[in-house]
Amino acid sequence: MRIVVVHMDLSLHWPVRLGKLQELVERKGGAITVVEAATRGSPYDFARRGRPDAAPLRGWVSLFGDAKLSGLSPRVIADKVWRILDQIDPDVVLSGPVAFPTGATAVRWCRSRRRGVVVIDNARLEDVPRSSLINAVKRRVYRNIDAMLVPAASHLATCRYFGIPAERVFFGVNVVDNEWFAGWAETHRREGNRDVCEMRLPDNYFLGVGRHVEKKNWPGLISAYDVYRRTVERPWDLLLVGDGMRRGAIDDRIRAVGSRGIHLLPLVTHAELCTLYANAECLVLPSYYGETWGAVVNEAMACGLPVLVSDECGCAQTLVRAGENGWQFSPHRPADLAALMQRMSTLPAEARAAMGKASQQIIREWSLDRFAEGAWGAIEAVCNCDRGFVSPLDRALFSLWHGRFRPI
Repeated sequence: MRIVVVHMDLSLHWPVRLGKLQELVERKGGAITVVEAATRGSPYDFARRGRPDAAPLRGWVSLFGDAKLSGLSPRVIADKVWRILDQIDPDVVLSGPVAFPTGATAVRWCRSRRRGVVVIDNARLEDVPRSSLINAVKRRVYRNIDAMLVPAASHLATCRYFGIPAERVFFGVNVVDNEWFAGWAETHRREGNRDVCEMRLPDNYFLGVGRHVEKKNWPGLISAYDVYRRTVERPWDLLLVGDGMRRGAIDDRIRAVGSRGIHLLPLVTHAELCTLYANAECLVLPSYYGETWGAVVNEAMACGLPVLVSDECGCAQTLVRAGENGWQFSPHRPADLAALMQRMSTLPAEARAAMGKASQQIIREWSLDRFAEGAWGAIEAVCNCDRGFVSPLDRALFSLWHGRFRPI
């Protein structure tokens, strides 16, 4: 069986995920080719190939090399994706979302060539507000998809809304290499490493990790921390790691509340990030809708941290168990988050350690194997697919839609 995975950009955690899938596919007697549009212009350029120790995949194709994605027209990308699919002639294609040129072209090619297509997506209906007309068009588009690979059962309602039956929905997209993160965190704890970017880490701190973009709601976390700090006798510090276009708003909020106890670090390597996880007391992710999952929660849980996660994050329903490994909160109510920060920081150390162990136990269910098995299940479900477009109108729709790329 010939399988192609195609997307605009496959950085950060994708190489290790796809490496695990490649192992499984080859054990089953198949072959897999990974195709990405280009290597620059992604929001995750800072982690171009994920961990430096990740084994390189065989059969990795970058259609436009180090060209910047935003400089490529959708039609140009679509044409090149079409040609390489014709060249490889796969039995099954796993593609990114149909909103992108790679995904739209993959579905159009598979319907034209009567091959199976699985769309990989992690966005819920709430994450991308659309008009009723656009959603109606998208439902028509989704009639031409054979199966979906999504993060977890929390995303089933969105699949149902777009007409994908539950038996054609598979889970496991947003996983990380739990063993790698856990191993490095344990090493840093054992060796007492507490220095990152020439900074000696505070004794106790809440940790926030992520790009400085609006949906991450870092100003909201800073406001909550200000309330927390003024109500606790011995408050923990707050350490934020990241960079991005909203850095100015973060600086403004810090100036407004006073900078005492708040530390900012730039984007760091995976190894440095493990040092931060190893020494933190708790991860906080305060994002709004638009945070389709939140892989930093996986990372922190693998490293043995309790978590405080916004109930609008895609991972919250799946990974956060109230009182067991952390709590959820509304990102629109800083006072509620402040109360949870107070609750977390005043727990006995033994109780927090138990929550960290619970995090590690929960996240074991979401490993690289979970991704590979979910993807293989979807592949098997569609490998004998033999159908064209649902209707001539759908064919016409796909001939007009080449997707678009809007990095956030």
